Amino acid sequence: MIANEKQIGGDHYKTTGDLQHWDLFGPEYLVGCATKYVSRWRRKGGNEDLEKALHYTQKLKEGCKKYPKTWRNPMELDIDTFNEWVIQSDLNMTEQTIIVRLIYWNDVDDIDIAIELIKDLINGDIISAEIKAREQWRDRDADTQS
Repeated sequence: MIANEKQIGGDHYKTTGDLQHWDLFGPEYLVGCATKYVSRWRRKGGNEDLEKALHYTQKLKEGCKKYPKTWRNPMELDIDTFNEWVIQSDLNMTEQTIIVRLIYWNDVDDIDIAIELIKDLINGDIISAEIKAREQWRDRDADTQS
């Protein structure tokens, strides 16, 4: 099912045509919305926030596949500000990994990793998600040192 065929938490964004609000914007908007829901799910919306994060992430993946030449990741964040926000938001390793993969995605593989981790959280498989997240950081560190 494509992302525009469903909506989490109602049908208030549905239109009479094929387009939805998020079709007006690029990847930055989708990343911003997905990371917002990942960062707040434990304090606010629970699994519905994770479902929304997954939905935005799936839409991001669809856009990357549909527009591979124009949908590039232009995001640049000040790393000190980002690290301070992570600490203030009390994000666990899985949440950090999802957010980093979304903010700094290079290709669909990065987005797939985020999708897999969000699904693990939705399914309540916190331990599996944490193990996968730690492996991602270990692999990323190994790539950086090579």
